[in-house]
Amino acid sequence: MSFAIQCLWYRQLSGDAQYEELEQANLDWLFGCNPWGTSMVYGLPAWGDTPVDPHSAFTYIKKFPIDGGLVDGPVYTSIFNSLIGLKLYRPDAYAAFQSDLAVYHDDYGDYSTNEPTMDGTASLIYLLAAMEARQPPKK
Repeated sequence: MSFAIQCLWYRQLSGDAQYEELEQANLDWLFGCNPWGTSMVYGLPAWGDTPVDPHSAFTYIKKFPIDGGLVDGPVYTSIFNSLIGLKLYRPDAYAAFQSDLAVYHDDYGDYSTNEPTMDGTASLIYLLAAMEARQPPKK
């Protein structure tokens, strides 16, 4: 998210659009063009594969949706394997896509990859608003 924003700011400040595709590619990655084929944004897109079991008491206990919440996303496998207190509660739906390099789990028990992040969500809102603002007004 932050890298996409840096690409946006570079374009806005310099007038140079050479990183615009890289900016879009980073946003696309967050919305599912990644090794797991899943969006990292709860509930978005509505028709896509998105987190459904985030590490969030709102969702886990009361089933409250947190649409638009950006989860932490993948971590290095070595970091995941060294964390204390992780317990996957369900079979890993993304097992075929995990690697020795990085993992992501859509599981309440994985606080390292599937916890909604307030700063990341705020950054996502900023980037999406900036992208909307550059669109021509609808008639």
